[in-house]
Amino acid sequence: MVVMMVLVPVITAVAVVMVVPMVVVMAVVVLVVVLMIMVMGVFAVSRAAPAVYTHISRTSIPGS
Repeated sequence: MVVMMVLVPVITAVAVVMVVPMVVVMAVVVLVVVLMIMVMGVFAVSRAAPAVYTHISRTSIPGS
């Protein structure tokens, strides 16, 4: 009985110590991926927007 009383907290502590870093790493990875996607999206929009605007202005305005 004493062995069980000692082992259970130790096992739970080890499990928590192993799980917490994994959860933190997963959260960080997800955050980084989301940030990367957002940055790439903003970058792509900022790169594409001027070309789209010039294209629209060229095609919509007659005689230019």
